[in-house]
Amino acid sequence: YVTGSGEGPGGNDIITVKYSSGGTQQWVSIFDSGNDDKTWKSNSYNVSSKAIALDANSDVYVVGSSNGNYVTLKYDHISGTQIRATTYDRLGFNDEGTAITIKLDVFSGKEYVYVTGLSTNASFTLAYATLKYDTAGNVKWTRINAGGQIPEAIAVDNTGNVYITGQQFSTGTAVFCTVKNDSAAVFKWTRTYSYGAGSNNTAY
Repeated sequence: YVTGSGEGPGGNDIITVKYSSGGTQQWVSIFDSGNDDKTWKSNSYNVSSKAIALDANSDVYVVGSSNGNYVTLKYDHISGTQIRATTYDRLGFNDEGTAITIKLDVFSGKEYVYVTGLSTNASFTLAYATLKYDTAGNVKWTRINAGGQIPEAIAVDNTGNVYITGQQFSTGTAVFCTVKNDSAAVFKWTRTYSYGAGSNNTAY
């Protein structure tokens, strides 16, 4: 499964392709909201995303942005038919989904979808914005982490703790910024790392 963006007549569209293990194309699905849709590096914030994941049924989830909001897409793995498009708009400013993961909750036996990205407020301040969905697209919780600015990756451990890593800008340079939230979205800690004074650092 491959996802990315392509420039169509009305702007960028999100394109997802399924290939067999032998390289035969199985299907292509295109998400075109009529606005600018993308899963790729943003012109404004240099975002690179790990933007695709599969659930236990092999259905396909893609995260990106559409018209300045997160968009999380779910596709049927056999036909490529779009099942759902779920959007997130925090404050009416720019929000870009950048990373997604799916994790089985060992306590409930249910799978959950975790999406993160960058979110902007009225002062143009960036933050990590992370959402937990069930596989039906219902939001279970949302967490804003102001310490981070451009998230690049997300992971969930076996007890549901959520880790987001990416960039934080400090005195003109970028440093690693890793955040932990627990399974109930309670903030636990932020850690930063810089390779050296004046260096730009990006964690993935």
